[in-house]
Amino acid sequence: MGINSELNRRIEEVKKLKSDTLNLSNLGITNHQLDTVPALFNMGNAIRVVDLSNNNLTHFPWFLTSHINLEVLYLDDNFITEIPDHITIFSRLQRLFVFNNQLEKIPEVLGSLTNLKGLGLGNNKIEQIPDTIGNLKNLEFLYLDFNRLKKLPIKINTLENLEVLCINDNLFSDLSFLENQMFNLSFLSYQNNLLNTKVS
Repeated sequence: MGINSELNRRIEEVKKLKSDTLNLSNLGITNHQLDTVPALFNMGNAIRVVDLSNNNLTHFPWFLTSHINLEVLYLDDNFITEIPDHITIFSRLQRLFVFNNQLEKIPEVLGSLTNLKGLGLGNNKIEQIPDTIGNLKNLEFLYLDFNRLKKLPIKINTLENLEVLCINDNLFSDLSFLENQMFNLSFLSYQNNLLNTKVS
């Protein structure tokens, strides 16, 4: 029996449970080589944390749209090519990690997730970050390492709660956009770029 078949069998067993007896807050389906995730109809709205890391997903999993109370989402180590506009339904999302995928761009609507505290987009193919990132006033940690970025929007300086900014291994030749005071920034890492001078 293949991995997907076995997982589907187990999911079917879970779906037979009465919804009032199942009140999961955390769901982890990792390291299963899944290219799709079956809908979990009886999970209710209690799920707060979902981890789908280390699979073969190429698209944002649609079943998640029925879990609008999601607060933490891990999609690391997949093959996801885009973050869809309907990400905005997760208005309570506090942490979004999509490390090591195939993202080339970030949608402007990401800026509407104003409860985000942690955003991990490292090891993708991202060339540009939208200005709307300046709307993420609660953001504390931003990881953009190993992408194709040459600059960041000046509005990143308005992120008054940002403590950690990692932009290692990109294509930055100039970091003048960071010259303004960045409020609470306590850790900045920018190794392996195209810089001739250090940040003052």
